[in-house]
Parts: sequence; C-alpha cells; structure tokens
Amino acid sequence: MKTLIRTFICYLSLFFCCIFLHNCCTYTYQITGGGEIEVYNSRSSSVRKADTIKQDFILILTLTYEQIRLGMQNNFGIISNSFANSCGETYENKIVESSLILKCDKDFIYEGVSISANSNLTSLPNLETRTFRWGGVTFYFMPEFIEKAQFQKGEHTFTIEVDTDDQLHFQNEVSVYVDL
Repeated sequence: MKTLIRTFICYLSLFFCCIFLHNCCTYTYQITGGGEIEVYNSRSSSVRKADTIKQDFILILTLTYEQIRLGMQNNFGIISNSFANSCGETYENKIVESSLILKCDKDFIYEGVSISANSNLTSLPNLETRTFRWGGVTFYFMPEFIEKAQFQKGEHTFTIEVDTDDQLHFQNEVSVYVDL
C-alpha cells in the first residue's frame, strides 16, 4: 500500500511540475493578400452583408494572412499545452495607418462642399477608422456623416488602399447601391 501511495504522490508531483514548466508557443503570421471588403448596415438587428445602403454603414476590409511559423519557447514540459488557447500571436508585417486611402467612384456633397470622385475620404469628420493587427480595417460611416452627406442614388464603388510596413500594397473594391 505504501508503494502505491508513493507512486501516486510521485506522479501527482510530476503533473504539477508540468503545469509550471509547460510549453509556451507563438504563432507568427504575415499579411499576404488583398482579402475582401464587406458592407454592413450598422443598425440592422442581425449582422448581414448589405447590398443596399439606406442608413449609416460599415466597410470592413479583411486582408488575407497566413501562419509562417510556430515558435516554441521553454520546451521543458512533459505534457504539451493546448495550442487552441495558449499560443501568443505575433505579426511579421503590420498595416501602416498613414497609408490608408478610402475612395468613392462618384462625386457627392458633404456639409455643402462637393467631394470629387476618387478623393481620399479618410480625413472627413464623422468617419471613424480602426485598424486591427490581424490585417483588418473598418470604416464606420456614422449617422452624423450620413446626415451631412448627399450621395446620388445608384451604384457606387468604394475602394480601399493600404500598405504594410514591409512595402506590400493592397487595393480592394466593393460596389453597393446607395439609397440615402
């Protein structure tokens, strides 16, 4: 019986040591492609892509990225950790926020001023921009923006251009019917 208890204590102590000496890992990703732009009506009760804009809306650019390596550090553990929720993420290249360009292929009026087709819209007020480390960019055309903007009814093409810090350039377009 003593041997059984000692064996149990030995295995239990090994198990707890593995908790402290578990494997740490890091996934390394790199933005590699243009991805796609999706359009959403921001006040819709369910999250759905929009093909017609009738209110404030969101443009979401999701760039393509791929895992380029899995780094292991402190590989002393007997029991491996769960990679699904334990690995840190790093990105080889990041979006350069100052390179963001958002264009519309048609003229429109904003606060009584004519905005020419293919002008960079990122500096307009009430247009919120967010970039994400995983290669995503969101443009939120807030209700205040929509109240001050006059778009022609019809098909509009929005173009997003962005660079990464390793000199990759991406350009994506999406066409949507505007009925404001």
